[in-house]
Amino acid sequence: MDHTLLIAWCEHPAAARMLAEFFVESVTPDYISHGELQLGRAETSERWSPALTDIVTEEIHGAVATPAPERTLWVAVAREGDTVVALALVSFHSSRGGLYGVIEDIVVRPTRRRHGIGHALLDWIEAEVRARGATRLFLESGLHNAPAHAFFQHAGYATCSVTMTKTLST
Repeated sequence: MDHTLLIAWCEHPAAARMLAEFFVESVTPDYISHGELQLGRAETSERWSPALTDIVTEEIHGAVATPAPERTLWVAVAREGDTVVALALVSFHSSRGGLYGVIEDIVVRPTRRRHGIGHALLDWIEAEVRARGATRLFLESGLHNAPAHAFFQHAGYATCSVTMTKTLST
C-alpha cells in the first residue's frame, strides 16, 4: 500500500456516497455534538439517525455540486494511494469580525489514527483557511469525545464556549 498522504478538496459529486459511508464507518456515538442534532444526523446525543448515510451523502453532494464561487461548505479528502484515510467538512463565513472557518467534521479512519494523518489534515486545513484570509478557525466536538479534545488542545485549540440543549415536550 502506498502510504504517501495526498490531501485535496473534493470536486466530484459522484464521490458523495462513498465518502458518507466512510464517515459512518469511522464515527461512534461519542462523536455526536450539537451540530449532529441540529442537522438531523443524530436522534439523541447517544444515538445516530438510522438515515445517517443518506443525510451525510446529501450534505457532501450538495457541497461538492455547488460551484466554487458560491460554495460555503468544502470537503477535504486525505488519501493514501486509492484509499480514503480521512475526511473533513470545512465551511467559510464572513461577519463583522472578518472571514472565519469552521471545521464542521474531521474524521480519520480508525485503523489509521495515531499515525499523523489527523495532524497533517488539520495543518492542511489551517493553511487553506489562512490562504483565504480567515483569521479564526472554529470547531465543535462531542461531549464524550475525549481523544478528539486532547488532539485539538495539543494542536493549540482552546474551549471558548459550552453548548447546552434541552429537549422540549410537545
